[in-house]
Amino acid sequence: MDRYLNYLRAKLRGKVAFTATQDIIAHPEGIMAKVGSSIDQKAYLHYSRLNLNQTLESCIEVSDQLDQRSIYHHIYQVIEQDTSFSAIDEQFGVSSVLEQCCEKLKQFPVLLEILTILKIDMEELFEQSLLSAYFAYVTSVIAKFPQEKIESAFLAGLFHDIGLLFINRQLTLDKTRKLSAKEWHEMQLHPIVAYKLLRSIENFPKATCRAIVEHHERPDGSGYPLSKTEENISELGSLINLLDDVVVIHQKRFHPLKRSIKGLLPVIQMNTFGYRASAVSAVIQALKHAPELAVEDIDKDLVKKLMEYTYNQQLYINKIIDVMKEVDGLIGPNHNKKSITAIQNMGAKIISVIASSGLQESSYVELLQRLKTEDHKVLHLEIEQVRLMLEEAIYQLHGYQKAVNGYCDNHSDDLAEKLAIFLEIFSASIRPPIPEEIVQYWEQLAS
Repeated sequence: MDRYLNYLRAKLRGKVAFTATQDIIAHPEGIMAKVGSSIDQKAYLHYSRLNLNQTLESCIEVSDQLDQRSIYHHIYQVIEQDTSFSAIDEQFGVSSVLEQCCEKLKQFPVLLEILTILKIDMEELFEQSLLSAYFAYVTSVIAKFPQEKIESAFLAGLFHDIGLLFINRQLTLDKTRKLSAKEWHEMQLHPIVAYKLLRSIENFPKATCRAIVEHHERPDGSGYPLSKTEENISELGSLINLLDDVVVIHQKRFHPLKRSIKGLLPVIQMNTFGYRASAVSAVIQALKHAPELAVEDIDKDLVKKLMEYTYNQQLYINKIIDVMKEVDGLIGPNHNKKSITAIQNMGAKIISVIASSGLQESSYVELLQRLKTEDHKVLHLEIEQVRLMLEEAIYQLHGYQKAVNGYCDNHSDDLAEKLAIFLEIFSASIRPPIPEEIVQYWEQLAS
């Protein structure tokens, strides 16, 4: 544990004040700071140049750390800022249970320091972690888990992404940049880093550690870091996987537009294959108690532009799906390659989900006719749901592309040549741009 904390403390030099946890002694100077002394930026830099009897980072800790009570209050600050979350909490929240979950943190003071560092160094991820922890607790209450299991789920939600503190920051900042095979491999290590860190802490729940290392695994074996399949993924691992997706989608797509998290229901329902049924059931039950999506005051011509954009997205997806099917036919089933089977399973699930959701069958002409006779503001909500499902389909296609790219980067066989056909066409296919008027409308909602 010391090496993890020392690394993080070193990252924060110059950003925060530290407190000496023991006398800081240099040779030949002697005692430079007594235990309990405050270490500011100037003192930190000075001491770091001296010949200390121990590394500076092992003699200090971050000042003004979060404690279990402040974590509880931070969670409720996030919940109370969103009417969707507040409605869910009113229906399912049990404050005494959440308090016990937060009290559990008293047993692990080093983790409170790491949470403090996460808040300072990666504030957006800190808020997402609070939300994941909250929903892990709420869905566990819905599932009628015993208190011990609720606490394990809460801790898994809170700490599942702390491994990202140890990953190259550029890989986490720019979500649009295509990662090289080496960079993608590094990103895939963050669950293992978190697992090793937490396993080194005495009495930290083993079920929580397992859930954290599994929170990017997929039932079809296409996840990471261990390519586990459904029968080997724990119930908590599947739950944290789903909640991680729910929180990220909400924070990126719904929260900026001040829209209810209930709008995520169609996206979850088209993805039920990716998680355990018990996890999906509890999350859906929670989201159903969020407020309905509000009818927005939007111009009729703007609804028509959104329809056109959504339809063009659908054509783009259909083209990629056709190539995926063609390449899968070229590869066939007789290859005895586990990694290829995982890619094929991933592609088959994407095709199945899109087909079952009806996204390939929605008619632009029919929507145009409905726009003439129906309330365009109400129709806008339906089109938005379709757009969000298409966005999710495109996200899944990018995941498929990453898996294919990873295989091709590491192999030069006949299968890689066939998969390269998909990569070539995928890269050459230009995703329809969002109309400027739509972007302006979203910016207006966010303001």
